[in-house]
This record gives sequence, C-alpha cells and structure tokens, in this order.
Amino acid sequence: MKRAMIKVDGNSGTKQGSGLKKTKRIPMCKSTSVEEFLKENGENSEEDECENLEEEENIMGEEENTQQIGSEQTEGASKKRTRGPTQCLKIHARKSADREEVVLDDDGEPIGPNNRSVTGLSCFLGTVARNSDLCPLFYTNFKALKKANKDRIWEFITDKFIIPDNGSRAVFSRINDAWRRYKKDLKKSCFLKYTTMSERLKHRPQTVPEVHFKQLISYWKNNNIQVI
Repeated sequence: MKRAMIKVDGNSGTKQGSGLKKTKRIPMCKSTSVEEFLKENGENSEEDECENLEEEENIMGEEENTQQIGSEQTEGASKKRTRGPTQCLKIHARKSADREEVVLDDDGEPIGPNNRSVTGLSCFLGTVARNSDLCPLFYTNFKALKKANKDRIWEFITDKFIIPDNGSRAVFSRINDAWRRYKKDLKKSCFLKYTTMSERLKHRPQTVPEVHFKQLISYWKNNNIQVI
C-alpha cells in the first residue's frame, strides 16, 4: 500500500492513500448580551418584529375567534396538572441571622452538614438560575451573565447560606447547569413548538419579561445561531 508523506504543524507524518478527513471546527458564539449579538449580526429591529406580529395577528385573528371557545373547552378537559419547579419558599424567606452553614470538602464541593442541607442548597440554586433579575436569559452564554452579575448573585446566596469563598466555583457551576437547562427547556416548549411570534408570545412564561423573550426569539431565529 502506498503511503504519502504530509506535514502537520511543521512535523513529518504519514497518512493512508485514502487520505485523512479534517475535523470541521464548530463555530462558537462569543460571550455577550443577546442585544449586542443581534446588533452585530444585523438582526431585525424590535419595530420590525412588532410589524411582523401585527401582520400575523391580522391573518390569524378571524380563525382564532371562531376556534377559541372549542379549543378552550378541549384544553380544560384534557390539560393535566403538573407539578411546577421547586420554589424553596422557606429558604427564600430565611433571614440572614438564620442562615445555615454549608460544609465543603477539600475541592470546595458542598457535602454537609447533611444530605438534606446539600439538596436544599442545590434546589435553591435552581431557583436562582430561573430568577430573571439575578440570572436574566438575555446573554448568549453563562460566562457573559456571570461576568455581569456575579457579585449580586453571590451576595444573594450568602444572605441565605454561610458558604466559604472557596465554594463559589461549585455554586456557580450548579447555577450554570440549571440556567442552561432552563433556557433549553424554554426554547423547546415556547419557541420550537410554535411557528409564529403571536403564538410564542401567547405561551411566554410569566416569569420571563416580554422584552427578554422577544430578544430570545430573534436570537434563536438567527441564521448563525441555527448553524451553531
């Protein structure tokens, strides 16, 4: 079998006569706000989106009016009540003087004082990730969000728990995972499931401000994001 000589980073190597396939580099979105991303990528302005929404509403108006009563009755009969995300109301109501101390291992991971405390902290961090004031969704990734809001988030958490500073890495890692998961679920249930702006806005969660949600819709529709 013939072998051809090639150079890789200045060093000689060999490859089979059939050739080697180069791994295609996956484009990544830089860490920034969604608004800045849309500006840089020439996305439609909010005025354009509003015009599109008005046009959609005019087209769909008559059809929605004729089907509204029947669909509401069907929804009421078939809609199954499901348990929402944990809210950790007791922890949120906790005063600073009643804070629980978190025990960390040598790597800064929460391990105590008991399993219930660790679970409570984890659930609480999930509520932080879904908080639109502390962790808004209008960032392209968590790195940009953390850079902008890290001090506020850490202050909020340490007002409910006593956590040594070396535990911040584990804490933000959990918030990162929960934030990304929340954003992914929101895209699946409120964006991909529907085809028009009016339908998507109609099913917007009340916990997500409308202005943030509109930015997310434009972001998810962007061609570059579709590729990524």
